[in-house]
Amino acid sequence: MRNARNVFGGLKPALLAIVVFCAFFVMTGCGLIYYVKPEGTPSNEEITTGYYDMGLKVSTTADAIEGIVNPEYELLSQTKLVIAASGAKKDGYKSWLKLVGFDENEKAARRKCLVIEDEMPKTLFALPRSTAYMEYQMVLDDALKTAPYANQSAKLMAILKDLQKKSGKDIAAVSKDNKTANKCGVIFNQSLYAAIRYLENSAAETENLATTGGVSFSHPSFDKGIIRMGLDYDTATVQIKIGSSAKKWRLSFEKSIQNQGAIEW
Repeated sequence: MRNARNVFGGLKPALLAIVVFCAFFVMTGCGLIYYVKPEGTPSNEEITTGYYDMGLKVSTTADAIEGIVNPEYELLSQTKLVIAASGAKKDGYKSWLKLVGFDENEKAARRKCLVIEDEMPKTLFALPRSTAYMEYQMVLDDALKTAPYANQSAKLMAILKDLQKKSGKDIAAVSKDNKTANKCGVIFNQSLYAAIRYLENSAAETENLATTGGVSFSHPSFDKGIIRMGLDYDTATVQIKIGSSAKKWRLSFEKSIQNQGAIEW
């Protein structure tokens, strides 16, 4: 009787590929449909274009409402200080959140956030398949810029924790009665918390936040994640990838920001 090795060894490559494909279909269930099925509109570029057009210290609330919300696909959520747009497609397996935050007595935007999560991405043989890309940009408060820090790592951690505080408030403001915004917000908050906790226990890696490759960390729901931070004079931008897309960035931080809408999955 031939053993399993001989059986598979006798299969032609094309037939073997079909066998493997069918086996993966059984493992992933109906999720494979979303690999071969066209994703439909809006595309990632259509989702993110308005977000990247928003300029901190420049864009107003009117700009935010007009720029980030596509009424055909997205729901507007608005409070006194936060403008947000959220949407979903692929039968709810893919969802996203964009928001722009303002401060009291400030006419121009001070913060903005983007979350795109996909439970059924076009990725084969990666478990878990779920993935998400997140970005949060904020204008630094004067206290953060002028405070004395023991070293660069301490400064980056202080900025990251301030960003965690501000992002939590922004997301909470628009997610109470919005399931999609809440779902995306939970993923963002969970990811940022996991990254900060890892860095607190691995302080030596904190400086790597500002490198092209970023810092890898374990994620409680998506298995793995990677985070990096870019600093301008008075602006900080954090990018996070989790799940099947959590690989080293191919582009430098500056290049990825210039290629607006070209998300590195």
